[in-house]
Amino acid sequence: MFSFHGTSTAQVVTATADVQAQVRDIGRVLAALPLSPQVKAAGRLELATVEAALAAPEIDREQIADVVHRLTETLTRAGAFLLAGRALHEPIGAVAGWLGAPGDPIVRLLG
Repeated sequence: MFSFHGTSTAQVVTATADVQAQVRDIGRVLAALPLSPQVKAAGRLELATVEAALAAPEIDREQIADVVHRLTETLTRAGAFLLAGRALHEPIGAVAGWLGAPGDPIVRLLG
């Protein structure tokens, strides 16, 4: 049985630093999950892309939404949400909420 413990991250994030913290949370969960090396590598690449986009002088929420959407699809196909549950769902949902309208497709994927 695989489990995560800690405080709930279901929150409204407004600052870039909050989003960066959520992205780091996603990375920690991804690293701990028993997923294939290919899925983990793809996830790390997508998260690095998001981190770079968040560090840019002008943040492109559409680009971030596209990357997080791809990441969410990959993790869904790999069964990561079944393994991690809220530990993964909540930080991705928080990032999607921060994205606003560009994050709506991610919210729909999360159900």
